[in-house]
Amino acid sequence: MTNEGVPPNGLPVTPSVTFPSNPLPGDFCLRLDYLPNRLFRFDGANWTKYEDSVRTNITPSANTQTQHYSFYDNNATVQTTDRGAIPSKQSLSNALRPQDDN
Repeated sequence: MTNEGVPPNGLPVTPSVTFPSNPLPGDFCLRLDYLPNRLFRFDGANWTKYEDSVRTNITPSANTQTQHYSFYDNNATVQTTDRGAIPSKQSLSNALRPQDDN
């Protein structure tokens, strides 16, 4: 878990949600629309995965950018028209318990 999404030797990188339109062989692109962010390198014909940016703080916080954190520590609510605000975070036993349709 030491990947940081940084090219080797301080080479320049383009952070973006799309690949650059006119890349040169050896160019790096950090895709910000991937979670975790993914670093790609252009080999002259294709963008190939170089590494994932998986380094994060060990201590859970609001800045932790992992799928684990966003799933387990989800404090959001979902507004519904018939049942009001429902917490997004639910225990597995509640998720599997059948409920009556109204």
